Amino acid sequence: MKARSGVGCEKEVRDLEKCTLASCFTFGVLAAWGVLTHTDLTRWMLVAVVGALAGGAISSLVPSNNHLYTKYAALITLPGIIALLLLPDQTAQASGIMAAAFTTLMIFFGSQQSHIFHTRVRHDLTQVEELEAARERLEMVVEGSSLGTFDWFPLEETLITDHKVWDALGLDKPEEGALEVLWERADPREKAANWAIFRDYLRGKPGGFELDISIRGKNDASVVFRLRGRVVRRFQGRASRVSGTYYDVTAEIAATQEKERWRQQMQQAEKLNTLGLLAGGVAHDFNNLLTAFVGSLELIALEAGDDAPFMPELELAKSSAMEASGLCDQLLSYAGRQAFRQEKFCLNRLISRMTQLLSVSTGPNVGIDLKLGEGPMELVGDDSQLRQVVLNLILNAAEAMPDGGVVQVRTSRNGGWLELSVADTGCGMDQETVERIFDPFFTTKFTGRGLGLAAVFGIAQGHGGKIDVASTPGSGTTMRVTLPVANLVDKELPATIGTSDGKLSSAHCPLIMVVDDEPAVRMFYEKILTPSGVQVVTACDGMEALERLSRKPVPNLIILDLTMPKLGGVETLKRLRQDFPNLPVILASGFSQNSIDPRELPEFQGFLKKPFTASQLHDSLLSALATGFLPPNSSGRAPSVPEPGKLCSS
Repeated sequence: MKARSGVGCEKEVRDLEKCTLASCFTFGVLAAWGVLTHTDLTRWMLVAVVGALAGGAISSLVPSNNHLYTKYAALITLPGIIALLLLPDQTAQASGIMAAAFTTLMIFFGSQQSHIFHTRVRHDLTQVEELEAARERLEMVVEGSSLGTFDWFPLEETLITDHKVWDALGLDKPEEGALEVLWERADPREKAANWAIFRDYLRGKPGGFELDISIRGKNDASVVFRLRGRVVRRFQGRASRVSGTYYDVTAEIAATQEKERWRQQMQQAEKLNTLGLLAGGVAHDFNNLLTAFVGSLELIALEAGDDAPFMPELELAKSSAMEASGLCDQLLSYAGRQAFRQEKFCLNRLISRMTQLLSVSTGPNVGIDLKLGEGPMELVGDDSQLRQVVLNLILNAAEAMPDGGVVQVRTSRNGGWLELSVADTGCGMDQETVERIFDPFFTTKFTGRGLGLAAVFGIAQGHGGKIDVASTPGSGTTMRVTLPVANLVDKELPATIGTSDGKLSSAHCPLIMVVDDEPAVRMFYEKILTPSGVQVVTACDGMEALERLSRKPVPNLIILDLTMPKLGGVETLKRLRQDFPNLPVILASGFSQNSIDPRELPEFQGFLKKPFTASQLHDSLLSALATGFLPPNSSGRAPSVPEPGKLCSS
């Protein structure tokens, strides 16, 4: 509503005054005519009627102005009073005098009534104007913001909205039937719950409401609106309309979900890192125990001879121990501390060569749909470990489809990253299961150790990559392994020194220092080396080893465990190299060689992965001593290394 101009208002007031004056004069003439031409009874009745009509007209039409009111009242009453005074009898004249007196009272009380009436009218008009101005300001604010407004009339089943809902949906605003269009496009999964909320408020629930409604927009894209409003009721308490505001929260919800996804990923990463540390520690300690166990079995076999009747049982026990070591290696793979060869190979070629093996492994009712990406697909890593990743993922997908199906295997390259995806159409997993599938020993199968996917996770991390899982119950699972291409990986680790088939000969056996915190492991070294003439000196930690080295004689070689109390193997080696830069050192650990950063270590001549056999120990000694980094002995000749059980003659 726009305010009228001042000139227009003044003209209307003048016109109103003219009309009122004419009306007043007409009432006055009518009263005078009644006085002069009718009987006493009809005369007074007509005067009363005219007075009542005139009073109502004056109260309604005359502005709050006492002077004008007196003028209007006089025009009505004076003609009748004059007519009474002109009558010949005294009674009429007395009536005229009384009428004049009552007219004075009428003018006084009427002016008060008019003043009060028009004061209320002006107050109401002021309120209306203020409300209209506030409404205009609110409309401007709403129009300039992301908020939209709506009014829903349940009885009429109509909905009035502004244009913003249609702009957000990318649809044209319908001429009519907006409620039907939006209801048809609303998410059917939410309709029942949303209607229940509206119904509660329509039936009398106090306060305002807030709810989110999903509506399909252009190209079936889902748009989420957040509604806030309240029910407007009539005097009887019956709901007449529902009014409120709405705004598009699609981007806000997506951002919240993304933030929550990252939070869960961070929690998952922290959990897996903790489990990795635990798994690696368990595997390391278990490998130490297996070292003593395997060594004891070999000592028994050496003393008993090949013809001993229990030799098959010894070999079986040794084989079982080495299999247990393989299980520890899977735990180390999960922890990212397993040994990985650093070789350049093609991911597509690796998968292609596994086709026949995969077909046999998945069974006759499961097919493999293989689509390998084009272009260079080379990476640097351990092809045997990556082969295990491919096999585990495909077997896991096949087991998820007991009734048969097709496993989709895809490779692609995105910038500096290679992606391997394996998808099935099986039963899928809920979010709780997805969060646990990489935990060691977690499995949804009745059989198995639950280390397959845990090892996949560790291998992917060990190669500088990651693995993501997308799964929905009843819709299958997709696992994606992302790995860096060949030119993005770190500088490869130096390979473990290989075995040597040669034999060194000398009249003197070397002196070897063994540094290990496990008494059983130290005993194994002594038992396997001492009977053959090798002199063995032991130390339980780095501090004791350095103290022994400060005294004579200096050993020809040191076997140094990496993980020890007081002073560990890495720090011991650093201190040792300060005084003995050319002394051969073989590192030993229940972890793999890639668990140490070669950039933080001085030079060493060999690495023994626990558990190891006497033959592997012999090969490592030969390789280390063949480097020539030996202190001179009394004869000035290079010492020799005996073979297992019969390493040298005295």
